[in-house]
Amino acid sequence: IPLAIAKSNMETLFISGKDSFYPQPEIKDKTEFKITFQIEIQTPSNIKVVSQGEKLKDIVEKKRRTVVWKESKPQEEILIIVDHYHEFSSNHGAIALYAYLRDHDKDLAKRYFKATKSYIDLYSKLIAPYPYKKFALVENSRQTGYGMPSFTLLGSRVIRFPFILHTSYPHEILHNWFGNGVYIRPDSGNWAEGLTSYLADHLLLEQNGKGRQYRFQELMKYSSYVNETNDFPLMKFKGRDSMTSQAIGYGKMLMVFHMLRLEVGDTIFLKALRDFYNRNQFRYAGFKEIQASFEGVSGRNL
Repeated sequence: IPLAIAKSNMETLFISGKDSFYPQPEIKDKTEFKITFQIEIQTPSNIKVVSQGEKLKDIVEKKRRTVVWKESKPQEEILIIVDHYHEFSSNHGAIALYAYLRDHDKDLAKRYFKATKSYIDLYSKLIAPYPYKKFALVENSRQTGYGMPSFTLLGSRVIRFPFILHTSYPHEILHNWFGNGVYIRPDSGNWAEGLTSYLADHLLLEQNGKGRQYRFQELMKYSSYVNETNDFPLMKFKGRDSMTSQAIGYGKMLMVFHMLRLEVGDTIFLKALRDFYNRNQFRYAGFKEIQASFEGVSGRNL
């Protein structure tokens, strides 16, 4: 990557499969193609590169950096993030932890490592073992909040808000199970945002006795932003692009999972989620697969 990005005032460079930097088949059905890879990237020595999976190599010779990332779990695409990062590392058992920050903020990295370990433990117990070999906090010059396979890409201002550690951050970590561990079927609605909101933003407050208030807040958002002229079915939600779409795709979907939990009970609810995850890991799934798991585990016609 011998681009102008070596300049100190560069913005974070984000490269995805849409940039066609690796061969991809011309297919109409997205679900027919997934990729495993090992990628070697060379850059000027003063910048660092992040991708999915496990880092096998990172060396500097003659002012050039060579880094190798390997992902053996089937992916939807290859992602590359590039910037003038300060790299911090830790581990949680066999899982490598990284923080790629634009400033040398060791204390910030430590806070995120501590939170990462607790959330990986929580969801490994609740759902299944963490599916990737690493998790990385990656800072973005743009103010984003993206959950990627084995890393999250958060904006430079976003990661410094104290409340993010207990709201958006666990949400993005959980996407490694739902959204980046089980993929969203393109012809189905985006069920993953509502589910991760329910098991992250909502669950953490529920553990402190504030789940009712959170659900009421989501209902208020729905009543404020959604009406008969702009409402649409959950099957048509693809992603958030307005307060209306957020109220439907996140809030309404969250309430659907809450209703389902009340209908089948906590034990069956968790067993069904685990069944859904185990049956569809690194595959595309939608509402039909969710229904199949809940009906199969509960023995009921739902």
